[in-house]
Amino acid sequence: MLFYREKLKQIEEATKRKEIIALVGARQIGKTTILKYFYEKLKTEKSNFITFDDLDVLNLFEKDVELFIEKYVENNDFLFIDEIQYSKESGRILKLIYDKYKIKIFISGSSKAEIAIRSLKYLVGRVFIFNLYPLDLREFLISYKKNDFLFEKIRKNKDFDLIKKDFLSYLKFGGYPEIVSEKKIEMKKQILRNIKNTYLLKEIKDILGYKNISDFENILKILAINDGKILNKNSISNDFGIHNNKVKEIIDTLEKTSILNIVRPFLKNKSKELIKSPKTYLFDTGFKNSILNNFNSIDIRQDKGEIYENFVLNILTKYGFEVTYWNYKKIYEMDFVVNLEKGLFGFEVKSKLKNSYLTESIKRFIEEHKPKKVFVLCENIDDKQKYKNCEIVFTNYLNLFVIMDKELRF
Repeated sequence: MLFYREKLKQIEEATKRKEIIALVGARQIGKTTILKYFYEKLKTEKSNFITFDDLDVLNLFEKDVELFIEKYVENNDFLFIDEIQYSKESGRILKLIYDKYKIKIFISGSSKAEIAIRSLKYLVGRVFIFNLYPLDLREFLISYKKNDFLFEKIRKNKDFDLIKKDFLSYLKFGGYPEIVSEKKIEMKKQILRNIKNTYLLKEIKDILGYKNISDFENILKILAINDGKILNKNSISNDFGIHNNKVKEIIDTLEKTSILNIVRPFLKNKSKELIKSPKTYLFDTGFKNSILNNFNSIDIRQDKGEIYENFVLNILTKYGFEVTYWNYKKIYEMDFVVNLEKGLFGFEVKSKLKNSYLTESIKRFIEEHKPKKVFVLCENIDDKQKYKNCEIVFTNYLNLFVIMDKELRF
């Protein structure tokens, strides 16, 4: 099934241009499905769809470029290459083809571009890169035509009762397409285990060449336990007996393979007393819950707040916003900060609130940085307040989609 995705519109527009189209992102998020969709949509008699999972095709590409070009490139209109990450020379060879032949090339690969496309430097100015992510809740509901009208304007908290069951299920199992389309709970859990194992065995061990994948498993688990917390590499190094540089390398790899979202601090005033270490969140809550083997109801979870933060962060990141966090003297904090030309926006993520009382953290953030607006995303308060000429909006997490569309983008 081809799910609705916001990125499809952008990819569609890019098909009319000469540049190579690259679809990159974590394993099993639907890259091949999208690649095949455009193959079926655009294909002519002179189109080829190949995959570097096929060793014969991969060897031809890397060891006999002239013959590969004769077979798949010359006198052809389109070339679609899946699993590009298996080629160690992809950037250099694709540049050669791009510069010499009039053919539109589409590629897909796991991880972010710098890992998926080896020698990416050769393709500067020649490639449009589309980073793909797990489905978000809006994409899921639009795909199944399930009350997606709720995202057309700002809603009251009670309005979202219509999709509360879907929302809680999404927080529990995440947005991998195969998970979203699966109905049986135990099968969802098994699929998530398979996604984790495939990631470790194929991505980490086979492609990137790490032999000791137990280090990755250990660090993944500690990061899942500390989801949303400030990263302490020294503590991880001491707990597992892994050298600090190796911990850094593994965390960098987790980020580049689209598993880990690293949120760096907002350091506008450069105060030495500001916290400078990043916070980390896993990109998918289902993936996180599988690592922890914890699929309990969110209402009884100790990490309930972090799960909601994860949901908010992943939406903002997915839609292209650079997100930071603010922490002053370990006393005052703003969960997320988005700094745009049009102004500064703060996002505080809460669960149930007793009232719309302004915390000292919110007041201090406003006093220090004079944001355009602060949004307190929660599940039970609808309110607006003013403090020091800044509007503070208490509203539901799911209104974030409209906030992005109407407040941040325009």
